[in-house]
Amino acid sequence: MPSQVLALAFTPDGSVLATGCKNNSTLLWNVATRQVDGNPLLGHSNSIRGVAFSPDGSQLLTGSEDGSARLWNAGTRQPIGNALTGHTSALRGVAFHPGGALMATGSDDGTAQVWTVNTRQPAGAPLTGHTGSVRALAFHPAGRLLATGSADGTARLWLVGTGTLSREPLTGHNGSIRTLACTPDGALLATAGDDAVIRLWDIVSHELSGDPLAGHAEPVLAIAFTADGALLASGSRDGTVRLWDTKTRQPLGNPLTGHTASVHTLAFTPDGTVLATGSADGKVFLWKVADHR
Repeated sequence: MPSQVLALAFTPDGSVLATGCKNNSTLLWNVATRQVDGNPLLGHSNSIRGVAFSPDGSQLLTGSEDGSARLWNAGTRQPIGNALTGHTSALRGVAFHPGGALMATGSDDGTAQVWTVNTRQPAGAPLTGHTGSVRALAFHPAGRLLATGSADGTARLWLVGTGTLSREPLTGHNGSIRTLACTPDGALLATAGDDAVIRLWDIVSHELSGDPLAGHAEPVLAIAFTADGALLASGSRDGTVRLWDTKTRQPLGNPLTGHTASVHTLAFTPDGTVLATGSADGKVFLWKVADHR
């Protein structure tokens, strides 16, 4: 059986898809040919839980359950320097700052860490405050904030320059937060997890924005917005993927079915025409979004 696909990300031009797998490897796929491009990226000693390309597509950041992150030259497929170490437990997510000079990691040790890309050294002290694993993280599109979601059921927004909380934590989920994403315009933060619903928060007021999006039968493990913010995709342990209209907060069409196990990860191409989904069944599906709206 192919290795479980736990993380994926497109290059900014949508031509390459990176997949992080349970067998400790990261593969780079040519989207046009649907073929693996080059050798696997090897170096981690445990499952790959996060992958993220730099804004210019030249670098790839990987995070692993081995507790480390690695930065790779996306063109040569070679590692850049040594592994990023400092966390005391498995990594659960990685992210690149929209400006390209910073990156972030989240860990089961309950902390997030911002790093300087050029030096691959911590940019300040770890972000502490969560009482459970940091399962997901994402930079705000404007770059001023870093959002983290935790097994403690809360999401937090941190000021990137100071490492302090911008406001009180966001509470309301019943159980772990496993995934989060900001709308491209930066107005809303979406969070989801074990309670199987997606909550949308106003980033300025920290208030809930509308009713939760409910429809999945089991925990929601991955969410992503299209670049225009019109659609939200969600993947679940129930093996299905759903598309949501972000204005009406209603599902679009029927659930996308085909995976035979948990959908751990998903991402839209930059133009929003294709949705990639990765699953514990070892498969990656590419869906034409127009066929399911």
